[in-house]
Amino acid sequence: MITPVCQRWRERRDSYRPNGEVMNPREYEVSALPTATAKAFVISHHYSGTFPAARRSFALHRRGQLVGVAVFRDDLAQIMRLLPDGSVLSARAIAKIKAMDQGWLYASKILVEHGAEPLRIRADLFGAADDPRAWTERWVLALTRPVRHPGNWRYAFPLQRKVKSKLPALPYPKFGARP
Repeated sequence: MITPVCQRWRERRDSYRPNGEVMNPREYEVSALPTATAKAFVISHHYSGTFPAARRSFALHRRGQLVGVAVFRDDLAQIMRLLPDGSVLSARAIAKIKAMDQGWLYASKILVEHGAEPLRIRADLFGAADDPRAWTERWVLALTRPVRHPGNWRYAFPLQRKVKSKLPALPYPKFGARP
């Protein structure tokens, strides 16, 4: 769905900016950021109030003030479960079914659409209720295959010379290259 606005978060409150709003890249700088500083910023501003497992964090500065943080997760979380049609069954969807969190029914229907028997949440004429954890493990293993996520490309505004000189030079990513 395309919306005419873009959501932003500050001090755990949302605001909306028009899509296509022009940013002047000369007003911004990107630099590496220590994890502790990134964590403090993200926890104080992001709606979830949590910080992901991070491998690297980068700061977005506007006129010397920290205005944003980009966090790149640890490779340990980069295994995807691919369904037979090529779509991804997210780790969050799997967790919802196991814990029967809000949205579990929708998530379980994805597996049923790919061949799983419906999850029985109470005993019926055909047998006892299914244990959600065991049911999920059984059908995830039967219907999906693990695939390592290839990683996300990182793009940033060009750095000013004073910032660039403090950072290590890294090669530009090439399509299909492994990190």
